[in-house]
Amino acid sequence: MSLIISVFNGVNLPFEEDYFDNVICRYAFHHFPCYDTTLEEIARTLKHKGIFILADAIRNEEDRVDFINRLQELKEDGHVRMYKSKELIQLVSQHGFKLIDCFESFISFRRKRTADINELLKLTPPKVRESYSIVRTESELSLTFKILNAIFENQRTLS
Repeated sequence: MSLIISVFNGVNLPFEEDYFDNVICRYAFHHFPCYDTTLEEIARTLKHKGIFILADAIRNEEDRVDFINRLQELKEDGHVRMYKSKELIQLVSQHGFKLIDCFESFISFRRKRTADINELLKLTPPKVRESYSIVRTESELSLTFKILNAIFENQRTLS
């Protein structure tokens, strides 16, 4: 049995321990304010040696000013935090998961340009803007996020 997580706010999942063979979390992790609880619950409900697939937007390595999180916070969609690839892998690994394989892909978005976005762009170094392939028109902004696609195995055994 598999569980697909799209909305999860760090509460206890209503499933027994070792219930799922697989858990998939796609483009949602950066919305979770309680990632520790989320990962604990995934590990608890996922069978030992079960597979956890995580696909989520990540912060570019060149983004030393945290541009992407500042931009995402301007949207009212529940954004909490995008992590760099290594940070996200480490967060998951700290909860008893072993990285099996991963790769990066890309996804592009358009945003309506607002005064807040224009101000943020002025404050952001060109190298950071270039790392997200930002293209500006008079009314829109398009940018490209990297997506970490990672496969983890649950190494945790419940006592």
